[in-house]
Amino acid sequence: MGYATPERTALLKDGTLTFTNGTTMPFTGAQAMLKTISAWDGLSLIYILRYEDITPLVAHVVNHMPHNTARARMSWDALISPDGRFFDFTVNTAAGRTRFHLLRNLLRDDYRREKARTEDDMLDILRLYESHGLLAMTAGAASMRAYTEGRIPRYRRRFPQLDKETALSLRSAYIGGYMQAKPGEYGPCLDVDCNSMYPYVLANMPMPYDMPEHYEGEYEQDDDMPLHVDVITFRATLKEDGYPILVDGSRMMSRADRLVDTKGYVTRALTDVDQRLLEENYDVRIYRHEHGWKFRASRGLFTWFVDEWGDMKRHSAGHARQMAKLVMNALVGKMASLPRDVCMLPKSDDGVTLDYEPGDGRERQGLEYLPVPLFVNANARRLLLDMLRANAGRVIHANTDGAILEGLEPPEGVKLDPGELGAWKTIPYERATVLGLNEYQAEREDGRIDLIMSGMSFEKPIPWESYKHGSVVKDMFGQSITL
Repeated sequence: MGYATPERTALLKDGTLTFTNGTTMPFTGAQAMLKTISAWDGLSLIYILRYEDITPLVAHVVNHMPHNTARARMSWDALISPDGRFFDFTVNTAAGRTRFHLLRNLLRDDYRREKARTEDDMLDILRLYESHGLLAMTAGAASMRAYTEGRIPRYRRRFPQLDKETALSLRSAYIGGYMQAKPGEYGPCLDVDCNSMYPYVLANMPMPYDMPEHYEGEYEQDDDMPLHVDVITFRATLKEDGYPILVDGSRMMSRADRLVDTKGYVTRALTDVDQRLLEENYDVRIYRHEHGWKFRASRGLFTWFVDEWGDMKRHSAGHARQMAKLVMNALVGKMASLPRDVCMLPKSDDGVTLDYEPGDGRERQGLEYLPVPLFVNANARRLLLDMLRANAGRVIHANTDGAILEGLEPPEGVKLDPGELGAWKTIPYERATVLGLNEYQAEREDGRIDLIMSGMSFEKPIPWESYKHGSVVKDMFGQSITL
């Protein structure tokens, strides 16, 4: 099993299809467009900027053709999340298959930052991905293509599909990156960031593989299966100098909801790495080790992947550098993505207006293997907390792979190198204002402003006098936002 190579790739913008070979054609009415794509043979990929640009075609297709998940001729399929997020619409004809993807799902934050890029720019990016065989639905899917190189059976021998019950149980051990914020206005400070932390952990620390072995009770040392995840019943209270790593599971595992006290006994799944962090940061009383899973481990499963794409990142610029960075970083998230059992399907009674209904509940086969993201996440958390502890008292903001420290003194306890994988780089700031988690604005020594606002995009910095709680500002789309 491999990946199909598209016969044609195009960008849909302002009612025109522009193909990567330079040819263009108008994206006409729904009926005429269906007739056009019905003549295309093989696989065709069309990247869109807005789902609304193809909804007339979607309404026409779903009204005139049956839904089918097995790529039957003259049928369609769709992937739209229960919360309405569009991923894919596929039209299967007698001659071939045409798939519509949203460009921002492939480019992620790079798309939002460069929303004003030209059409030629976007086509250059598609040509770049095309030349590397990485045209896919999402950044994670592109990264998985780069890692598997189309050899899915070999990948599945190393990282087998876990049964649903085990996967869901292990997912409770996925804590997420550590975050903290100390709101306020600050003078000189230092941004400290780990170079490609997740890829570094993938390549340099033991990673699990193969089918886990379940056991009851407490883990017993097994040199053949040294990594383990344990379900433990315990109570914990944060130490005076501890960092709250535990997530409040009652709040949908928001990374912001960290526990300082479990207020009684709780039962949680924790990797062996997080169990050590738990003991370091909390006063813990264990009631019982319930059960767990142990894994084989290897350091070499991802080394070639990180070396190859890391080398491209170091020696490239512009779009190629951004692609290499995204390919390296997106793999962990892709391996953590459990396939959706239920999605929304479009429907139309008149071929013009669209409505949506839950799909048939079928299970989609993915390429997830949650144990790897669990241990990447845990080891990355270990690295960050070691740095924070070495610089305690200076931290004003921290998030997953970096922090902002008050003052300009070099950080303690880490190796500084702007390019080395796993080393740390610094950016001095003249001043910074922290509003909350992933919400800060900081001015560099050359006058440039770094504005980080989680889930929001701005074309320019916010005036300092307006960057405070309660201020109303406009984002890059003209929407009013209350800080």
